[in-house]
Amino acid sequence: MKKNKIICLVLTLMLVMLFPSIVSATDYTYSSESQSAEVPITMTVDPSYTVTIPAEIEISYPSKTGSAGISAANVVIDPGMQLEVAIGGAFSVALSGDTLSFTVMKGETTILTGGTVLEVPAGTVSDPVTLTFTVDAEDSPIYAGDYTGTVTFTISVVTPTP
Repeated sequence: MKKNKIICLVLTLMLVMLFPSIVSATDYTYSSESQSAEVPITMTVDPSYTVTIPAEIEISYPSKTGSAGISAANVVIDPGMQLEVAIGGAFSVALSGDTLSFTVMKGETTILTGGTVLEVPAGTVSDPVTLTFTVDAEDSPIYAGDYTGTVTFTISVVTPTP
């Protein structure tokens, strides 16, 4: 029994002696003389952003227009990159086979399907944009009811095109 205690004590002392050598492997050791050392500091920031898109877009009738706001906030992305929001889809609504096409405008600019509606370069703040959805003038509904369709907003971080 006494022998087991001695073995346990010897093993414990060995571990205690081994531990400081493991810890000091990455630490700097100084002598009594004045010295200095450069120590690197790292802070890793993952890309993040908040993009707000509408949950639903309503086109009024009889005006045949609607609007939607798109915005980006707290954009933290890699330098030299750009956050982009694009819109795609058929740009139409339908009911029982009656299809009405619509145009998407950003200010005075017509946006084609797949077109970019918001660009936020790294390190900048963006103003929100308003998109206007207008049913084409030559299209008129022939049924009462809810004409429905979808658009798809695609959010990407890309290298800006010159």
